Amino acid sequence: MRTLWLLFRSAIIAACLLLSFTARAHAQAAHPVIGEVAWAGSSLSSADEWLELWNTAANTTTLAGYKLRGASSADIVFGGSDEIPPYSAFLIANYGKDDEKSVLDVVPQIVTTTLSLSNSELKIELLGPDDSIADSAGDGGVPPAGTSLPEKMSMVRQTDGSWISAATSTPGVCDNCIIPEPVILIEESVTTSTEQIIETIPPASPTSTIPGPEPMLVATSATQETVELPIFSPELVQAPVSVIYIEPLDLKLHAIFPAPESGSEWIEIDASSATGTSHALNWSLRDGSSTIFRFQTSVLETIEERGSIWRIPLASARLNNGGDTVELVRPDGSIAERMTYPETDRGKTWIKNTDGNAWVIDPPPVQNESAVIVQMANPATIELPAIESADNVVPEPEAMPEPAAKPEETKKVKIEKTKPAPKSKTPSKPAPAVIQTSIETMHDISSGVKIKLSGMVATKPDIIGKHQFVLVAPDGHGLWVRASNKQPSPQQGTVVEVTGTLTQNDDGIYLKMSASDLWKAVDVPADVKPRIVDFLAYDEHDSWSFVEVTGTVLEVKGQNVEMDLNGVVAIARIKPATAYRATRLLKGDTLNVRGVVDLRGDMPIILPSSADNITLVAHAKKTDTEKPKTIPDWLPFGAAGITIAVTETVKRVRKIYREHQLRSRLALTDH
Repeated sequence: MRTLWLLFRSAIIAACLLLSFTARAHAQAAHPVIGEVAWAGSSLSSADEWLELWNTAANTTTLAGYKLRGASSADIVFGGSDEIPPYSAFLIANYGKDDEKSVLDVVPQIVTTTLSLSNSELKIELLGPDDSIADSAGDGGVPPAGTSLPEKMSMVRQTDGSWISAATSTPGVCDNCIIPEPVILIEESVTTSTEQIIETIPPASPTSTIPGPEPMLVATSATQETVELPIFSPELVQAPVSVIYIEPLDLKLHAIFPAPESGSEWIEIDASSATGTSHALNWSLRDGSSTIFRFQTSVLETIEERGSIWRIPLASARLNNGGDTVELVRPDGSIAERMTYPETDRGKTWIKNTDGNAWVIDPPPVQNESAVIVQMANPATIELPAIESADNVVPEPEAMPEPAAKPEETKKVKIEKTKPAPKSKTPSKPAPAVIQTSIETMHDISSGVKIKLSGMVATKPDIIGKHQFVLVAPDGHGLWVRASNKQPSPQQGTVVEVTGTLTQNDDGIYLKMSASDLWKAVDVPADVKPRIVDFLAYDEHDSWSFVEVTGTVLEVKGQNVEMDLNGVVAIARIKPATAYRATRLLKGDTLNVRGVVDLRGDMPIILPSSADNITLVAHAKKTDTEKPKTIPDWLPFGAAGITIAVTETVKRVRKIYREHQLRSRLALTDH
């Protein structure tokens, strides 16, 4: 009887669970949507474009039969192997993760060089297998969100379907996927585990006075015998039933490194309760405005496991140096822990103390730091003490009393008048701190900050102006330096280290060196590769880059050679310091030029520094319609030319006259 009851009850529960799961799966099933579009490119290249398709449902979505239209010259067609896991993103990019022109730190699912997202006429459509429009982004005009200047921001979809500019982007992550709360599992078992809390419901006492329900008649299919089974009630269950609760994961913030002098920012998490990084799937980290990291399968490999501490590297400029908020968020959207820090000096780390109840600076500062407030999962807040407090100050030992001085004999001393001591001058302000940076990362530093960096000198003196030169990084990024007249400009091709003030005005970004700022040569090889710049959509990061272009000469005007670079008109400014005669070039010649590019004007200007940077690839082709020359090549011009022409004419006339006289005499002799 008991066995039949258990079988019947299990069948009823299984059927209910199956119906519930099926209904829930149908309710959550949805087609993929366009989630984020980086139409402006990145700080490394305006062509570093990408977009994401999101799966906001609880089941895996296949892209077989779907097409993406408007994101490239031809439709991007997805195959049967293209799938999006639940609450995940499908990344399509122009460059791969390891490309030098890409800022991606994850591997895209599709890499295609045909990806081209318009900055002014954006209209992307996701077509379903039946060619119906499943989703779209943009209406054919200016993108609804995102920016190209002063900084590049992607546009990200909100839960209501609208678009906003993403203050920080997390490629490969479904930023606005809403993940349901985990389900508590119930298991018919009495097995115990040290990792779970087990509650056993004891069987009902045989002497229970609780009235039982009316029996339910069930006919078995085998014998057609009617069996009386009681309606399910906990009081009538004879077999022990154990209810197993899944213990929630307890992650905690451990350290935050928001202002590196070089390298990437990072956040450390105390994961002593986790069995591995995959245990934390769908947890996330947020700053004050958006998600900056989400635990997903595609990014777990980037986490550095240091025992029970996980270090999560972040892309540059995710955390604000001037103060920010970091939140550790559970999969259900609740906040496990929140930490707010003030303005932080470069190279400083916020880390929990040994008791885990306060945040301190590492390494500790010389002076007291202001208190920091950390908010845990509960509403209570903890006022963090200063790094040094009165309780922690070790009292100095009392000074030993000095022995009394022996009385000296009275002596007559001559008193001399002295001039009053000069008043002390106002102490000078301490010299500003110098930040060590690089040409590639200097754009993350504010104007007016003292910096130190190194690079190869890419220009000769007088190519740009007196006491001005351009430094370039190994990847081709450049920096215009306006030096002091207290020292000569460094020699082209050498690697130097310079100190100066990063300045930004109408001329763009440049390094201003004062009389006290010096440059010094660095004994390292000068290995620089030309950088690819999109002259149709360039920005401040492209200014003064070292480039190499090949184009057709359109016109030569003194030092300026207008060139056609595949539809873009640029100027190669060949100055006398290069020792190359621009006048030798003709319209239609194919020319290769290497040099730094000046983007301050209406047209890109390429500045080669020597004749070695200029190569005549091919002469202009002569056409059959050209008329033959009617004037001999030797014919001179000018006043001297006229004199020579008249003289030559007189000589020819005299010669003809002599020949005529000679013929006349011969004719008379014959007669």
